[in-house]
Order: sequence, then C-alpha cells, then structure tokens
Amino acid sequence: MYTYLEDSNDIGQVIEAIFDSLRLWRAEHYDVAMWVQSWTEIYEQLPDTIGNDYFSFDLREAALRAYVSQFDWYLHPEEGLVEEPEDDEGNELEEVDPFEYGIEGMFYGWDIPQEYYQEAMAEAFEAYAAGVHPYTDGIKDEIDIIVKRYEESDEPQDDMLAALVALAIYHTSGNIIEDYGDSVGLDFSLAYDIRENGFVETFGEDEVAEFMFG
Repeated sequence: MYTYLEDSNDIGQVIEAIFDSLRLWRAEHYDVAMWVQSWTEIYEQLPDTIGNDYFSFDLREAALRAYVSQFDWYLHPEEGLVEEPEDDEGNELEEVDPFEYGIEGMFYGWDIPQEYYQEAMAEAFEAYAAGVHPYTDGIKDEIDIIVKRYEESDEPQDDMLAALVALAIYHTSGNIIEDYGDSVGLDFSLAYDIRENGFVETFGEDEVAEFMFG
C-alpha cells in the first residue's frame, strides 16, 4: 500500500512519499484494521484499558463479553452461573443470558486469551472514532482533497504544487509529514526544505527540469 522512499534525490519518489505520509495518517485514524494494527504494535500484550486524551475503552470487559459469549450458561440455584445444563441430581437448569448477571463479578479473575482482546479492538475503534473523529474530520477532508488532486494529476508541475500543499497540512499534534514521514522513509528535514524553499532550491534547476520535461 505504501512505497518506502529509497532515493531522496528522486523528486517523483519524494512526492510519492509525501502523499504516502498523508495516506498513512488517514488509514491509522479511519481504517479500523490499520488502527488496530497501530495500537497493537504499542503493546507486547494488550492492556485492560486503552485510551488517550480523547477516549477511554474498557478492553477487558469487551474481551470478556466476547469470550463468555462462546459458551452456553445455566443458572444453578446455589452455584450461580454454570456451564452444565443439569445439576448433580440430573435436574435440568434454565439457560440464561450471563450478561444479565454482571459478568465482571461472575468472571472476575478469569484469564482471558489475548485473541479476545484483539477481537474487542474493533469495538474499541468505535469508541475511538466517537471521541477523536470530531477533531480530525476536517483534517481528513483536507487530505482527501489534496490526495485526490495528486492521484488525478497528469502533469509533473501539478504534482509539485499538490505536494507543497500537502506539506502544510497539520493534525492535532503537529505536522503530519514530521510525525508520519519516517514510516515511509521521508526525512522531515528534506520535507521542511521543500516546504520552506521550494523544489528548485532544494533539488536544483536541472533536476526539476528533468522531472518536469524528461
């Protein structure tokens, strides 16, 4: 999906890396699979609760719900929730919904396998989106517009103009290229030079002419 920048002297590759940085930011904030991957990579083992300044989600409870849901549960008059459909005397027990009985208390201390935490991350994304997207939707709109303009461009000079616009896009915690460029091999010092000085001063007239006219 993303091309790692191999030649920082190649204007075309640098421009593609600029836009890959924007695409990566967009994916990690709006694509559930990418969001789950980026958050999972932070931890060796997913914690019971995840969040930041914009959201908080009880991952253990969601994982517990997913885990408990795979079993049938029956109400024993003395033992509470059990997995066996009959008591010791062979009497049939009533099948019940365990979530009506406060599963955190009933299953407190259970060791929930990590795959259920992973499954619960999709639900966590919904909480994340509710808390974060109101602050980032405008940024995504900017990215959508300039990425579309770049992807539909047939002229090298239009690619360069689009890249200069892209370099000026900020998210809630800083410049997107500075924060995400490393992931695609783009050094921010190069991106900063292009943004402040333009392509000609950064790469030289001959290189720009070669890129534009071949």
